[in-house]
Amino acid sequence: MKRTLTLHVLTLAAVAVAMLLSAGVTYASVWEHEDVLEISRLHTIDDDLWVSANTFRLNGSVTGDVWSFGYTADISGKVNGSLQTFARVFRMNGSTDGSVRVFAQTLELSGYVGRSVLAMAETFTLDDGAVIGRDAHVLGSQISINGTIRNNAFLMGDRIEIRGMIEGNATLEGKKIVIMPPAVIQGDLVYKTEDSTDITIEPGVTILGTTSWNRDVDEGDGDDESSFGTDLLLSISSLLAAFLFGVIVVRIFRPYAEESYKQLRERTLAALATGVASVFGLIFCILILLVAIFSILAGMILIENGGLAVFGGPLLILSILLVPITSFLSVSGAVILYSGKIIVAFLIGAMIVKGVPGQSPLRASALILGLLVLGIVFLIPYLWFLAYAVVTVVGAGAIILGIRNCPRHQAQSASAQQPPPQ
Repeated sequence: MKRTLTLHVLTLAAVAVAMLLSAGVTYASVWEHEDVLEISRLHTIDDDLWVSANTFRLNGSVTGDVWSFGYTADISGKVNGSLQTFARVFRMNGSTDGSVRVFAQTLELSGYVGRSVLAMAETFTLDDGAVIGRDAHVLGSQISINGTIRNNAFLMGDRIEIRGMIEGNATLEGKKIVIMPPAVIQGDLVYKTEDSTDITIEPGVTILGTTSWNRDVDEGDGDDESSFGTDLLLSISSLLAAFLFGVIVVRIFRPYAEESYKQLRERTLAALATGVASVFGLIFCILILLVAIFSILAGMILIENGGLAVFGGPLLILSILLVPITSFLSVSGAVILYSGKIIVAFLIGAMIVKGVPGQSPLRASALILGLLVLGIVFLIPYLWFLAYAVVTVVGAGAIILGIRNCPRHQAQSASAQQPPPQ
């Protein structure tokens, strides 16, 4: 089943990118960055809203789309457009006329969604009275449907419970499925489980269409499927962490980030060669660091042995000097390698979303789109490791070239702007 789960993740991620692209990108958006951000009931934002906050509460209204990134998101107000959220905890008892696309650990919908829902969460709950106007695509571990889905439902998780109404077809895949009254499925029910007895349909449940079972077992998977929820959470956390890290780095080191982006776009082969050299340099620094640590221990032993103190002293001094130097170089190299995929994500996103001429390509919209595309590529079996290695190495090389060339280009620009001597 794990192979099937991976394919479903790939499909859902592709759907997510398609939805994001079809929604369009507004360049006159409102960007808010706070630790705690609350929009009161009296406040209306007449535009798209981008939020980066540890805690985000929307009690007012937004006429456009909402993008939020953080730990907790509570939506109690009105969103005229669509809602995209990356959070650990997401709760919505307000309403949106558009779609909801959420990647979270805990997700609870208690309000009204005018269009479709695309959700990836460890725990998903559609509360009693909540309404999804169109389809619902949910991928998670624990899924509970108590409200109404007015079209088709595609649910996949370890445990699925349905007490509400599905007005279209229901396609369910899980380890355990329980359908209990007053549940109503107006279309067909298709479920995939390891055994046909892994579903429980209690008396009082109404299914107007046909019910069919498809066996869904991949040999050799064993208990690996039990780690699906954890893997999903790690993937979401990794994507969110990379996005936030990229936004922060660009804000602090924008000239270097822009130069790195330029190097990646114009000197890709040089970036690849530089990245390969940096990997070997990082390995060398780590080896020297390990040798220095062991040399400190050896030097202390030699000093304690009075006859060899003449050798132990210089060895200890040299090793103590090498440890901070190689530690700094090793940590810096690791950070640059991690940042490599962020620069590549900016380039991919900028290629997808054509910006306004003269506008910087290092925009949050480009970064999130690029990271989503890379996330899809990294899910491809057997090829993900090669893709990850190439992206990391090329991006790291571009960053090194950007750091090296940025001061020189800044100096050239400054000299070019100076008026000629009289």
